[in-house]
Amino acid sequence: MIGAQAAFPFLILASDSHWITFAPGLIATGVPMIFLFLLPVLPVHRRVTQSKQRMLEGVNSDISAQTAGTSHDYETLEPLLVYRREVLNVPEWPFDTSAMGRLLLYLIIPPLTWIGAALIEILVDTAI
Repeated sequence: MIGAQAAFPFLILASDSHWITFAPGLIATGVPMIFLFLLPVLPVHRRVTQSKQRMLEGVNSDISAQTAGTSHDYETLEPLLVYRREVLNVPEWPFDTSAMGRLLLYLIIPPLTWIGAALIEILVDTAI
């Protein structure tokens, strides 16, 4: 799919057609690329979210059992609170922000190349 999108500038430069005629092809390859990106990511996201929820329910029940009595054992309560904080800080998506930015950049590069080639073609046509 990425190769097909990267080929669009060559198709535009080798053609006498207007650049807008290639937009349906770009859309037809761009939409499946989004689905191909989300297809493996969404199940992992759901599993991480469910696991995180189960772990939080378990640690919260342990904390409530510790605090149910009249005397609080802070030495056993502290590790549970630290564990709960760590579970809360676990990201639910299987990648960090920089990885997501990189992936989005990889999705944007072929269309930007296509648009840049079209703009250069228009510039050359007006200069000649």
